[in-house]
Amino acid sequence: MKFWRRGFCYLGRKKGKSLMLLGIFFVISILLLVSFVILKTAEETGQRLREKTGSKLLLQTGDGKCGITEEMLSEILALPDVRDVNRSTAHEAYPSGFFPVTGSESEAVENRTVTLQAMDDTGADRWFAEEKYRLLEGSPIDRTVKNGILVNSILAEANGLKVGDELDFETEEGRKASGRIVGIFFSGMERRQDASVLSAYRIENQIFTDHELFKELFGTGGFSSVSIYCSRPERLEELYGEIEGMMGEGMELSASDTLYERLQAPLQQAASVTTVLLVLTLAASSVVVSLILCMWMRNRQKEFAVLISLGSSKIDILLQIFTEAVGLFLVSVFGAVCFTGIFAGGILRRLFGAGELAALAQARVEGEHLWALLLFGGALVLFSSGLSAVPVMKENPRDILSRMEE
Repeated sequence: MKFWRRGFCYLGRKKGKSLMLLGIFFVISILLLVSFVILKTAEETGQRLREKTGSKLLLQTGDGKCGITEEMLSEILALPDVRDVNRSTAHEAYPSGFFPVTGSESEAVENRTVTLQAMDDTGADRWFAEEKYRLLEGSPIDRTVKNGILVNSILAEANGLKVGDELDFETEEGRKASGRIVGIFFSGMERRQDASVLSAYRIENQIFTDHELFKELFGTGGFSSVSIYCSRPERLEELYGEIEGMMGEGMELSASDTLYERLQAPLQQAASVTTVLLVLTLAASSVVVSLILCMWMRNRQKEFAVLISLGSSKIDILLQIFTEAVGLFLVSVFGAVCFTGIFAGGILRRLFGAGELAALAQARVEGEHLWALLLFGGALVLFSSGLSAVPVMKENPRDILSRMEE
């Protein structure tokens, strides 16, 4: 009889032992599979986070003036690893029809103006992305918005403004432009400012808009800072070197990973805890399964003696032992996949349904998770089975046969 047939016959004959070992393999498979799902999901989520928020360089002028030109931006955008840019510039403007918030009695021009902050996308990075400013109502400024404005809630309250209202601005040269309020934001730091701070520098008078309105007021010019997003996070350092060679005097370049690091920290903690549990599961499972199989092997000495007397080799017996263990393990893998696919989603949603780890609640069993389970779980089973068979493999066949006479 072939070794694989003997293995399945033994499992059918020893139903109690087989079910016990199957149950152990089932629990081990579930623990390993859930660990692989969490680890892989955390890795993929971290990669997406970095592509969206973390893989960027911040190019800015040292004096805050608009020294970054359109020509320089065109060269930067032509680089293969640049995914997108978020341009930013600022200038003071006179409000027309409303008044800035100030506690100072200074007659300086800066105490009668507001600061217009023009950005391609206010929600992509910096103040709003880092939650220093929070949008209370309305929508952010992005590339689809034309002549849109975000105002501070205190400025809006002081002037009776609301979303949809029109605001007018004027420059010293007499140029005028108007925009519509599309959102109202709040910082929480407004009340902590000193009363002597001039209006142009107060948080309440920081007004965000798009570049179309800004150009209408101040004409075409450069930019004071540009966030440069990298399409391949692993090439961020190379991109840094390429852009550094294009920089003019008075410009500064830095890698900005603050938001990414803050969002990534909980994922790294979850991955670290899961990795520790995975290692402990593999170690404890190896010990438990090896001990159980070793105890069973001691009771199978006569069985192996009979097989050797009938002409079976030790390799044949070893393959039978592997067949028994691997057969039960494969059944447990099928059960673990079904169980995890049905119940793990609900369990993960309860554990990570809210907060910064919410992405883990969407984890699902995929083919790569199954392959990882088969690889690590199969190695564990083969190692434990081989370890339990060592006494049989080392013992002289004559000694094994002599036990038949006892």
